Amino acid sequence: MDNRLDKDFRRYDVFKASVAALLTVATAGWAGASLSSKGVIHPAQASGSVWPFGAKPGAPLLQSPAPSAALKLGQNQFVGSGPPGSRVCVLGDGAEMGSVKIGESGKFDFEMLIGAPPPRAIRVEFLDWGMVRLAEPIALKPPPGPGPESDGNLRVARPIPNGIVSGTELNVAGTGKPGAKVRIQLDRFVLGYANVGQDGTWSFTRTVNSSAAKRELLVREIGGYSDTILSRTIKVIR
Repeated sequence: MDNRLDKDFRRYDVFKASVAALLTVATAGWAGASLSSKGVIHPAQASGSVWPFGAKPGAPLLQSPAPSAALKLGQNQFVGSGPPGSRVCVLGDGAEMGSVKIGESGKFDFEMLIGAPPPRAIRVEFLDWGMVRLAEPIALKPPPGPGPESDGNLRVARPIPNGIVSGTELNVAGTGKPGAKVRIQLDRFVLGYANVGQDGTWSFTRTVNSSAAKRELLVREIGGYSDTILSRTIKVIR
């Protein structure tokens, strides 16, 4: 008889524990919904995504350079913090010039080269799960003197290999031999041509369709000069 009573009491204890757990979950759900209705938003909701294991720590922050600071042609330092695993991209006229992935510390500090010709506008974007979390515009100090000199070799300053083009306006720029003509292709389709100026720089702009897949950008120098072809993979995102 005593054994049966002990078993019954144990069953009753397990039942009470199960009911208590269910009530706790229900209460937590009600409290969360109540807070949301009162304007209290979970960090994961504020960022626009719900993370698999809760909200990622740290909002995107660009500490240096400040928006009022002026960058220059050459090496520039970028310092800040953001969610671990997210990516920081520096864009010139929407074309990537450099990037870094934020490590487990949640901080980044890297140098990046801004090459000729200078872009019209620069911004820093934080990309996480394919979405732009923060975009900071940065000023650019115009280079002194008549402009950069080119050694005559064909180069593409932006976008960098395996870089992104943010927006549907593709901007390609670089250096070459003054007077030469440059042909720009995307996935073997000829987008158009650019002439290399007397300062040894060239640039080209064309509206293209965004795509989730990577695309092949071909830049070729033609017109009686060395038949140089530069190929790189890029990704056009909105």
